[in-house]
Amino acid sequence: MRAKPRVYFHAPEDVPFINSDPDQRKDVMLGESFNISINVIEIENDDKVKHLPVQKRECKFPWETDGLLVHEYYSYSTCVVQCHAENHIRLCNCTHHLMPYYNKRGYCDIEGLKCLTDNFETVNRLHAKGFDKPGLVCDCLPSCVEPEYKVITDTKE
Repeated sequence: MRAKPRVYFHAPEDVPFINSDPDQRKDVMLGESFNISINVIEIENDDKVKHLPVQKRECKFPWETDGLLVHEYYSYSTCVVQCHAENHIRLCNCTHHLMPYYNKRGYCDIEGLKCLTDNFETVNRLHAKGFDKPGLVCDCLPSCVEPEYKVITDTKE
């Protein structure tokens, strides 16, 4: 069975990730054509917000990348990708080959991929703190500049 190509729409500093919002992606088969109209609401912050500590404003700007290894800019999605990578390393001592480069431990060999498969429920599910079920709790703040996307029309031609 062949995987469907998937198209994502997101902020410039965001990246597609396994737990991406399904409303912000579209599976498109070869030969199909879609017309998608999207309403984007940009976030505007007062310049003074940049001077508040992260803990007070409870969001991060794209340039606030302290500790971020997997991408150049901070966003909620890049933080979640890093959380996944850290947990791949913690559980299996390697990262999946479709993950961004994380560290010198490298990508998983066949044994590492088996380990990730055996721990699928833990490494591929996200949930909030306090839930008693397998999955990751990623301590990721939202982006201070994260736009809101709303699909207005979605038509297949």
